Amino acid sequence: ALKKVGTFLAVVIGLGFTLLQGLAYTGAITVNWSNIQGYVTRSLDANGDGKLDENDFKHYVNSGLGMLTQGVPSVGGFLAGFMMGIRM
Repeated sequence: ALKKVGTFLAVVIGLGFTLLQGLAYTGAITVNWSNIQGYVTRSLDANGDGKLDENDFKHYVNSGLGMLTQGVPSVGGFLAGFMMGIRM
């Protein structure tokens, strides 16, 4: 189910970008990509250093794993099963 959700999100984001870029190309709209990049960076920058990097990714992974493993007695077993489930 996680793969399907990820695939669906990737397709929706890709189609959205393609639609925006197509409308901008035809002159129907004007897209200020610098503003969009700044907004996305400010929204996702977890450590506040002004850039998106591996440290921000690590923060989100750690907080996500912390949420998923809350109350689970064996975190190692959970993570092994979770990783096997993602690969299948």
